[in-house]
Amino acid sequence: SNHVSLAIDYQMFSMIYYSMGDHPRSLSHAQKAESIMRATLPNDHPSWVDHHNMLSMLCTAMGRQNEGRKYAEEAL
Repeated sequence: SNHVSLAIDYQMFSMIYYSMGDHPRSLSHAQKAESIMRATLPNDHPSWVDHHNMLSMLCTAMGRQNEGRKYAEEAL
C-alpha cells in the first residue's frame, strides 16, 4: 500500500544502508520512498526537503556529484 509512513520506513532503511556503505541498496530504498511520496504528498510538502538532502548526500557518496548538486538545489 502507498502510505507516507511506508515511505518513511524506506527512507530509514535507506539511511541504514547508507551508514553501512551499501550505497546501491540505499539508493534503491530511497527510490522506493520517492515513488510513494510522489503518490501521497504534494510537491511543496516539507518532507521533500529531507528526502532531497538525503539523495544529495547519497549521490555525492556514490561519485555522482552533478546529480547530488541537483538534489541539493531542489531541497532549497
